[in-house]
Amino acid sequence: MKNNNQTSQLTFPQRLSDSRLGKKYDSLDDFHQTVYRRGRQSKEYTLIVVTDTQKSSPPEKTNGGHEVKATATNQRILLGMKNRGFGKGMYNSFGGKFLNAEETVEACACRELIEETNIKIQSDEMTRSKVGIQRYTFENDPAEMIMHVFYIDLKGRSYNVIGCDEITPQWYDDINKIPLDNMFADDSLWLTALLSSPVPLKIYGSYHFKENCQQTNTILHYYMDV
Repeated sequence: MKNNNQTSQLTFPQRLSDSRLGKKYDSLDDFHQTVYRRGRQSKEYTLIVVTDTQKSSPPEKTNGGHEVKATATNQRILLGMKNRGFGKGMYNSFGGKFLNAEETVEACACRELIEETNIKIQSDEMTRSKVGIQRYTFENDPAEMIMHVFYIDLKGRSYNVIGCDEITPQWYDDINKIPLDNMFADDSLWLTALLSSPVPLKIYGSYHFKENCQQTNTILHYYMDV
């Protein structure tokens, strides 16, 4: 597990190379001038990043018999292997599309998380856990994907994690070694920033992918507001 006091030392050795991550823009206006397409239709989804932070060791006693509380913490991350559909064979966080127009963002996130992992989170906690919105456009697709992102830390709460036919959950005890080379390219940008930060972040990003997104897995242009 990642030592929570060592976030600044994360290097993510499997992070995709800069040549796969595209050109970074300093403003959203500049990004839109490059990639804007009239008539895009938006599709909205939820995405839930799940980690578990625990004390690394039980309290210890000094030579004098005094108990010293453990202060260091370890953190692991839960990722899902996609078994079918878009992203098959790749790892991702959890989530999906709305059931209908009446379903709220938080309700969708709670439902998708329990369906894909058996982890039940209350709506008020999910509401507090929103960390931003990521937007995706593609060279060969007129649609825009809008992803509402949440970050849930279980803080040692025990869950019997169970997947479904669509996704198989897997814990990664070493966050630094998450399989970014088998995840979508944007994870090498916003997810690494989220996991590296010692303080909570709000990240709003826009990413324009090369054609045949899953096969090429390459970003052409992006903007991130952190």
